Amino acid sequence: MAVVHLTRQENVSFAQLAKAVNADPALVARLLKLANGCRIAGSRPIVAIQDAVSLLGLTALRGLALGFSLLNNNRSGVCTNFNYPVFWSKNLARAVAMQTLAGVTHILPREESFTLGLLAHMGELGLASVYPEEYSNLLENKPSSMEELSHQEVQLFDIDHADLTAEMLEDWGIPAVLVAPVRCHEKSLAPQLDTNSRSNQLILLLMLSGCIADICLLPENQRQILVTELLSLGRKLAIPPNEVPDLCDHIVRDWSDWCQLFHVQPQSLPPFSELLNSTQSLTESDTEGTTAPPTAEKMRVLVVEDDRSMRGLLKALLARIMPDFDYREAENGRQGLELAMKEHPHLMVIDWFMPEKNGIELIRRLRETEQGRRIYILMLTGMKQDESHFIEAFEAGADDFLTKPIRAKVLAAKIQAGLRIITLNSEIERNQANLKRFASEFSMLTKRLQVVGTRDFLTGVLARSHALDWLRKTVDGLTSPQTISAILIRLDNLREINLTRGQQTGDEILRQIAHLVGDKLGPQQRLARYSGNIFLLLALGMNHSEVGAAAQRISQTITTKSFGQGEDHIALATHVAYAMGQPSEGGIDALLNAAEMHLAELRSRMTSRTSNATEKRK
Repeated sequence: MAVVHLTRQENVSFAQLAKAVNADPALVARLLKLANGCRIAGSRPIVAIQDAVSLLGLTALRGLALGFSLLNNNRSGVCTNFNYPVFWSKNLARAVAMQTLAGVTHILPREESFTLGLLAHMGELGLASVYPEEYSNLLENKPSSMEELSHQEVQLFDIDHADLTAEMLEDWGIPAVLVAPVRCHEKSLAPQLDTNSRSNQLILLLMLSGCIADICLLPENQRQILVTELLSLGRKLAIPPNEVPDLCDHIVRDWSDWCQLFHVQPQSLPPFSELLNSTQSLTESDTEGTTAPPTAEKMRVLVVEDDRSMRGLLKALLARIMPDFDYREAENGRQGLELAMKEHPHLMVIDWFMPEKNGIELIRRLRETEQGRRIYILMLTGMKQDESHFIEAFEAGADDFLTKPIRAKVLAAKIQAGLRIITLNSEIERNQANLKRFASEFSMLTKRLQVVGTRDFLTGVLARSHALDWLRKTVDGLTSPQTISAILIRLDNLREINLTRGQQTGDEILRQIAHLVGDKLGPQQRLARYSGNIFLLLALGMNHSEVGAAAQRISQTITTKSFGQGEDHIALATHVAYAMGQPSEGGIDALLNAAEMHLAELRSRMTSRTSNATEKRK
């Protein structure tokens, strides 16, 4: 500790520090190793302790001396369930990872990075030393994550290991700019961090180093769990994924050297390239046949919990269960209701006891809304399991129940069950939407078929049968007798036009006639296609002179107008005949027969006049 005391003095020289360090051969070896690891590549190796002290600086030297002293004096202890060898092995792995990654990212000097990594979790050792029995009991329950451990530490000791570490570092004179990231790096998630901030970059550096240290210490069958997080954090620090395996292998080699220097047992690891390949294969096999989220969009999750540390814990656990999800949080029931109505989450985790609006009230309010009834709700409580609590939660509208402390495997099982229900509900909603769409399309198709069935396909006017149906229904509904009229419009030279000008020209002329006559109809009049070259105009309530005038007007309009397309002007020859009568006088069929006879008579007269004119010319 003499070295630590000297570093606190303002006028201490490097020579004085070197003399103090030389008194401890073990410290000399460790400082020389670190100094040579931090020197510029290609420079002369450092063999003098004064040069090492000069390179490392006061902050790094103070931290290293403290760390080495603590390690030597705390290789074992009375906290039964605190694994001292694993703790120090992991600290060394984190320190080496920090040093190596700092050389790549240039966020922090390498010597300071090693110190920070070595001391970043000293609060755990502090709690194990001050509260050995209580901390041992806490560890015996095996908290599922660091976030859960921190939550339980606060409940027992009113401080967690991260805050205790920060206070210890401040007391040891470590700069505040390095202490702040240590205080919060376990409570932050990489997706929320702005990598343009140096403080956030330090947090990410601590998180990535801790991830590598965890992989070094985890059993072989559990290492793959963290590889995805490892690559994600590396990308946040602009470390290309293809460089990660070599960096990690270098870290493992240095870690083994440091473990031997401190007489700490390292763990044997395969090359990280093999670990990454096996993780990729495992991920592909594990995801084969699984159900995807309910839609192409991200799974939206809203956590409503007044305890900040619990929100952080839930977020971390949910991120492992659903790596690609859209997370929101609220600290009371009122905010939770507002966010739920705005964000439309698929899943909500709601704490029972909260200010402003408790969980039961929030769930009841949600279930009163159409959107709220679609949300899968997991009720969270620290109360002991009791039948009355289950009943109250489920009656309010909760879908499932989860008690504190949260166990990661139980949460994962309940979330997976919820995802199945969410997926099923989403499929039902999609099926209902498809049914509505199909019904709408079927209705439109039916209307189109009705139009096609009632209309002439070529001209768009009524088909003959439907025009006659209209007339019969109208006549049946009359309260007083009315005269009915049938006007037949025959295009005499349409057949010749089809032969000489083509069928398309003849069809276009028919459409033009339909438009010309149909646009001038009254409310009690209907135009229909009677046959190939004949139109039928049906009318109610017209007297003899009105029908005659209408027939003459139609005939003049058609014969005086040129038809056709573009510059092709074609004159039509036409005959217009009509018949009139009362519904009781033989019915509609008799009326049509009379109109046809009149039309035949007109054509006969025309044929006779043509024949006589020919004879006269002869």
